[in-house]
Amino acid sequence: MKPNIFHYATSELSQDAILLWLINWAKPECETAHKEMHNLGCDFVRLLIDKEIPITSIQTRKQEKDMDITVDINNSIYLVIEDKVGSGIHGDQLSRYRKIAHENYGHNRELCFVYIKTENESVAKLREIQHEEQYRVINRETIIELLKKYEESVRTNDIVSDYYDCLLARQEATDAYMNLPYTEWKVSAWQGFYMELESKMGEGSWHYVNRIGNVFWGYYFPEIKVCEGSLYLQIEQATFCIKLNVAGDRSTYSRKRDKYRKYIQHCVDDDTPDICNPRKLGCGKDMTLFVIDSLSLYGSGKVNIDDYITKIRKYENLLKRVAEYETQEQSDLIR
Repeated sequence: MKPNIFHYATSELSQDAILLWLINWAKPECETAHKEMHNLGCDFVRLLIDKEIPITSIQTRKQEKDMDITVDINNSIYLVIEDKVGSGIHGDQLSRYRKIAHENYGHNRELCFVYIKTENESVAKLREIQHEEQYRVINRETIIELLKKYEESVRTNDIVSDYYDCLLARQEATDAYMNLPYTEWKVSAWQGFYMELESKMGEGSWHYVNRIGNVFWGYYFPEIKVCEGSLYLQIEQATFCIKLNVAGDRSTYSRKRDKYRKYIQHCVDDDTPDICNPRKLGCGKDMTLFVIDSLSLYGSGKVNIDDYITKIRKYENLLKRVAEYETQEQSDLIR
């Protein structure tokens, strides 16, 4: 297998370069150089602005006022592209770029804002970018679909062929959870699993966690309020946890931990038998109370995500029973 330049050129600046290169193929004068690459460039621009229009002129800039890529299309459309590979949005950068574009070009250009992400990201975060920040989201699968349409021409050009293969490899790594047992999943497979879980369940979100001695990609389920904090489920890749979040004086943490461990043990039923003690009981704002036996959740072969969700719902119901039990216990004390 020949080396792929994008296995080495992994930065966002490298992706900026390939995107700028593809966009510039849409210039009318490029049609005589390579008609199919020109057509690909035009279709890429149309994909970005979500408009089926002829392309009569293209002017591109990089890092204009810190914006990754800006494109003036037909002297009538001003396109702002925020390009990400693996990292996420920082601070208010999207709203800041939108403000800059409105102040400088809003009087004489139609404005378009696009967020391109070619690694994996939480569905919840992408929805926030789309609906709250008002950026059109273009993901890896969408770019793959476009390049596939031009695959014959793509394969005649080493640059775009390498980029296509790089995106396909990322997609294959992400989809690996569909065919491998969970013990063989790498980071991309866990992210793929989380994305499907998020889409099917319509709740929760996931992100990278870097704690001293504990680094993982975590999936967080909605919290269930209890009197002294909140209970929630969390996936720490192969470890599935029942967690407690507390506030207040640190000296009360261990008492609260032990209280809710006792409540959970009281509320366990035949649907939720597989709770185990964690390797170590912590004493912080967020504490693992119990872990769930991994084999009982994932099985030994390919993971059936619908069965997995059914099992998760049972543990969510367990936490709801704990909250109800606590409320009832307090009512009994008042009487």
